[in-house]
Amino acid sequence: MARYCVATAAVFCAALAGCDASQMAGGGRGAAATYKPLHSPGYRYEQFAPGTILYDFGHAAASPTLAIAYERWSGYIRRHPEIEDGFSKNYFVAANFELMRVAYLLGRGADGDAILGRFDLSMLDPPR
Repeated sequence: MARYCVATAAVFCAALAGCDASQMAGGGRGAAATYKPLHSPGYRYEQFAPGTILYDFGHAAASPTLAIAYERWSGYIRRHPEIEDGFSKNYFVAANFELMRVAYLLGRGADGDAILGRFDLSMLDPPR
């Protein structure tokens, strides 16, 4: 149980990297601010078909601004809500954390809190 809590806390802290208290409280960086994902995919998303997990994830990660990133991550989560295996789970979890992070960076603290509130943290490290 302790390992699960530590892993969850570590992932949560990493998801908020780049957010300071003023941004989370509503100060935000602004919709036109340059977006940089926490972890960039190590592939060129253009080589995959649009509508696939890899294309949509890479397309969202390549967003030029925070506003566009918010829309693309939201779209990714709407298009790929089913978790069929570990592959899709990892991308779904990462997309949710990126969307939460972008919401906080935009100063949308209530949206970020709502994303966190509906997120199932037990998915991160299932009990053995």
